[in-house]
Amino acid sequence: MPKCSTRSVSLATLLLVVSVSAQAPPDTKPAKDHPSSFPTEPFVVEFLQTKVRFESDGTGSRELVARIHIQSEASLRDLGLLVFSYLRSAETLDVLYVRSRKPDGTVIVTPLTDVQDLDSDITRTAPMYTDQREKHIAVKSFSVGDTLEYDVRWTVVHAISPGNLWFSDNFLRDGIVEDEQIEINVPKTPPATLSSPSFAPVSKDDGARRIYTFRWSHLEHDPPSQEADWEKSLRPAKPPDIQLSSFGSWDDVGKWFSALEKPQVKDTPEIRAKAEELTRGKTSDLEKLRAIYDYVSTRFRYISISLGAGRYAPPLLCRSARKSVRRLQRQTHSLCGTLASRWSQSLSRFGELHFSE
Repeated sequence: MPKCSTRSVSLATLLLVVSVSAQAPPDTKPAKDHPSSFPTEPFVVEFLQTKVRFESDGTGSRELVARIHIQSEASLRDLGLLVFSYLRSAETLDVLYVRSRKPDGTVIVTPLTDVQDLDSDITRTAPMYTDQREKHIAVKSFSVGDTLEYDVRWTVVHAISPGNLWFSDNFLRDGIVEDEQIEINVPKTPPATLSSPSFAPVSKDDGARRIYTFRWSHLEHDPPSQEADWEKSLRPAKPPDIQLSSFGSWDDVGKWFSALEKPQVKDTPEIRAKAEELTRGKTSDLEKLRAIYDYVSTRFRYISISLGAGRYAPPLLCRSARKSVRRLQRQTHSLCGTLASRWSQSLSRFGELHFSE
């Protein structure tokens, strides 16, 4: 199904958009001649474009433009309500236009005032994702045979890693795609490494910037896999079609993360006293870890630690303690935060387990 939710653009996903003051006027461009060349398909993606732009400070924007021909009731239901997610703590999301083009060329524009900004469904089951929100748009006057057109843009307003950038994406393979384009516009400083083994981009320089453009079409369904699900689970996950990063190594990633979390980890006398009580008589790091883990895992059924800065940085332990209501909740939250902080101190070494005393 066409990509209606946020594509990954942070370390699992990076984020992006600009503010729009007025709704785009109806487009009078003639509709494409139909019937479709793929009449048995539930939908046909006629055009899909992703344009990503990064700035040297780590901010940027990502715009998604789509034109999808609807050929079944199932696709009408699936795409009649568009949902786009974004991280409120780091980015903004603007809907530039949503419209339905009728077979006779008439264009019905969905008013931007109809866009709803709601909490994400995940916030009800995972409170640590409370910074994730969604914009819902019910497409106006939408029928089978129409062509759905939309343009949305994300803008990163708070860089998670100032001075760094990363991006990953996959081409759409879930259906017929006549024309998909991905454009990545990056500054030459900091230098970024691009990896796309199966796809060769067209690149050009524009002053202090470099622009990579990829094009793809998917006109036949992939043959069904003969491999069992359990066999697939044993294989390493396939890397994204496109990967870009200004980090030179995993060591650089670890150093960035360590610098992000260290200011937030401030042990209190109460935390130190409890940790010393639990680890008294334990000689190895593993024994100390087990003692703290056993204390938490056998006494508390659920623990939620809300993380800031794109959910990479832990909150201040003292602030988390003040926000908790019960004393045991405070101790549990703080102990888990302490463990997380001690683990992350070794992240820059990737693989070496170390706990500071």
